[in-house]
Order: sequence, then structure tokens, then C-alpha cells
Amino acid sequence: MGAIKSRPAEAGQVKSKATGAHTPLPEDVQPYQGSPLECLLVTIPVNMSSHFVSGVSAGRTAVTSNVDAYYPTIAGYLQQGYSLNTFYRVPGSSSMAGFGQAQIPFEALYSRPVGRPASQDGSRLLVEKSTMHLQHFRGGILSTSTPLGTVADTSDIMNKIIHHSSMGGRLICVEINGQVVTQGMSAAMSGISEGIGVDVLFEIPNQPTPAKYLYHVINVPIGITVKMGLSPRPTVHCDWLGTLALYLNQGWKLVEIFLDQSQQRAGGFSTAGSMNSVWFFEKESSKVQDPTPIYQGAVIEYIHRVSMGFTGTSVKTDWSPVIVEMGRRGWELSCIQETPEAYQSGFGKIEMKLIMFFQRKIIAGDVAPPPYPGPSPAINPPGQCSATPYPPGQPSETPPYSEKPDVPS
Repeated sequence: MGAIKSRPAEAGQVKSKATGAHTPLPEDVQPYQGSPLECLLVTIPVNMSSHFVSGVSAGRTAVTSNVDAYYPTIAGYLQQGYSLNTFYRVPGSSSMAGFGQAQIPFEALYSRPVGRPASQDGSRLLVEKSTMHLQHFRGGILSTSTPLGTVADTSDIMNKIIHHSSMGGRLICVEINGQVVTQGMSAAMSGISEGIGVDVLFEIPNQPTPAKYLYHVINVPIGITVKMGLSPRPTVHCDWLGTLALYLNQGWKLVEIFLDQSQQRAGGFSTAGSMNSVWFFEKESSKVQDPTPIYQGAVIEYIHRVSMGFTGTSVKTDWSPVIVEMGRRGWELSCIQETPEAYQSGFGKIEMKLIMFFQRKIIAGDVAPPPYPGPSPAINPPGQCSATPYPPGQPSETPPYSEKPDVPS
């Protein structure tokens, strides 16, 4: 098992890495009156191993992951007064670790109010294993109108969230763990993919608490257009801030955004399509009918750079300075969302657009503006979590970047 690397985010930049270019941070009209946050980043070197198995029979493990070995250590930080904000695979980074093996870094991000002491009465980590399947649908290869793509079956994930939230648990995140299991020839002939391993992380209180939480789950399409040429460049279109603000302004809190691998495009030669993102919002059950906003939100676009080598890819940028500065102003990172907008920026170099979602509690008398102007449309009350195909939409453009700072290689 590889070594876990943890560092206080207050340490600033990691040596030899520069802060990635990003859109401007929000400015406060006056200093935030809430508590600043102390952040901790823990890097987990997860090993993936491929196995030679026949796809004819079902239930054979094609890829294994040793991520489970690290969960006890990840859970240990909860006893130090930290809250686990999110756990995710670091986009675009991997290295060869032997024949049929690769090492892929994951990162656990924690935060706690400055000055909070360690407590044994906090919470514990619960990890539920789930499996997700994709259903492929195809139109004619030469068709320009018949859609083709995949739709995910996430019903098992949703059922686990419903079960544990009813028992007092709180959802932390949903993450693909790297494990792959064969489904057999008949399933493959029906267009059903291999089983994709998914870990669902929950925070379980150590002491009984009357508070329980409900989750509202929505599907948001991410539009993709590709500019063709010698180096094709995809562009994403999604109203990130508008979607976030719509629900924050009704008293919800964003917990997680999960790409369920569902995608579609119009036909064989289409340069446009969409993929599905699943947004999980949380609200205390006793306040489900109360639309009073509790959190304000901020969305930051971040350029993540990786470099390709003979043994894999390595990350050249560090987002911890952004998280640190936002934490000092009371902003908590909800999730870092990978997007399909990735392109070559030089020989062996790739730039990827990531979206960072932040929230902080609204303090009485705070004059900071809401995250999205204007009144919020009404929202239907939350129902049962569903795994229905995502609806088509017309996402709007995200704001353009400010001039990028120089980033050393």
C-alpha cells in the first residue's frame, strides 16, 4: 500500500506546482462575520489492477481497486474535529505501477472552523458499495437526427441514500472507485455495460440526534460542442451558477455533483452532444417547507494542467491556494467537478476545465449579494430519488476567463 500524503492547506503551494488559472474569487463588501475555515488535503495513492477474465460469464472482476484499505485512515481525521467535505479522483493523473497495474491519486478534503478542538462526539465514516450499469442506445451511423449514447441505472445508489438518510446519516459524496465487474454475454448483447463500482460515503453521528436530512436529486445536462481542426477542442455549456443559486435560494445546500456517465449525441457525425450531471441537495427534514436561504454560493472555473510522460501523467498545478483563500473567508468547498473540456496546450501538455463549488452560511446582517440575481422560480417539493434518463436542456454559456497568469512547466 502506498504512502498517504497529508498537508495543511495553509502551507500554500506545493513545491514545483503553480496555482492554476481561474476566474476571479468573489469579493466581500465587508469582512465575513462567520468563522474562517482551516483546510486539510490528504492524497491517497489508489492502485488499480486489471485482470484477464472472459466477458462471457457474469460476476468476474476485471479491474480491482485497493481504495478500501485507506478508508480507516480517512475516517480518523473526523475524530480531530474535521468534516470530510468531499473525496474524489484527481482528474487526468495516473502512473504505471507494473504490468496491468496503475496508481491513481484520490484526494480527501477536510475543513473545520479555526480553533475547534478535537472531539470524540463527532461522527464516523460509513462507505456503502454500489454498482452502476450503463444502457447503450444507438441510432443509424449515418443519421444526423437519431440520438445515440448511454443512460445510467443509478437506482441502487439512490436507494442507499434514502435508507441511510432515514436513519440519520448525511451524504458526503458519490465516487467511482475503479472496480469493474463483467455482466455476461447476454447483457452485453442487450447493450448493458459491465458493472461500474461506486462508493457512496456517509457521515454517521456518534451520538443520537433528532435532526434528519432529506435529499433532492436533479439531473442537469452539460452541453458539449467540439470545434474541429488539427487539434479538436471541446467546449462545455452549463448554467452552473444559476442552477446552484436556484436551490440555495430555497434553503437547500449542495452536497455533491456526480457524472453518471450518461451521454448522448445527435448522430454519427455530430459535433455536439451532452452528458449528464446528478446534483444532490440537502435540507433538514424539519425545514423542508421553509424556503429561507441558509447558504450563499460561489462558482469558480479552474484550469487544471497535466503533463504526459512515458510512465503516465503528472499534475502541474495546485488548487489548494484557491481553497485556502476561500476558506479564510468562510467558504467551504462542496465539490470539484471535472468537465469534458480538455485540450492539448503544447507537446505532452493537457489543460482541463474544472468547476469548483463553494458555499458558506449566511450571517445575520451580512450584506454580501446573493449568488444569482433576481427572484428564484418555485421548486417542486422533493420526492423519491430517481434514476430516470436526463431531460434535454438549453444550458447557457458560462462567463469568460480573465487573462490567464503564466504557469511554469
